[in-house]
Amino acid sequence: MEKELFESQIRSALGIKALAHIKSLTEDLLPVNGAVSYSMSDMTNRVLGKIAIVNRIRNGKLQLNKKVDVMGKGYKLLPNGLVVRMSQSEIRNRARAAKVAVRKRQAEMFQILRNRTMSDKRRDSFFGG
Repeated sequence: MEKELFESQIRSALGIKALAHIKSLTEDLLPVNGAVSYSMSDMTNRVLGKIAIVNRIRNGKLQLNKKVDVMGKGYKLLPNGLVVRMSQSEIRNRARAAKVAVRKRQAEMFQILRNRTMSDKRRDSFFGG
């Protein structure tokens, strides 16, 4: 009897401690005022500096804890954490580099698909499919 009482006291004390710990962990995630008017997505989306951590669906797949840049177009983040506006020449150079990278990725993907179809044909002819 005494042992059961002691175990229940320990269990309740640990439960109280766990609840306090969970509360302290989730305090920064929940909005400060008017928590009832917020949706669950508003409560789970968090902003750390210039990066937002969001849950979203892209192409039918759920992306949990996806890091998204919230600085806006034309801004960059310096190593010291300062947000500055990019110069026009830097914006232009980045746009050109992005176009080159897109063409390069397209060419690489075309090679991958071509090799895959060739190997599929070889496999089908070998196995008589």
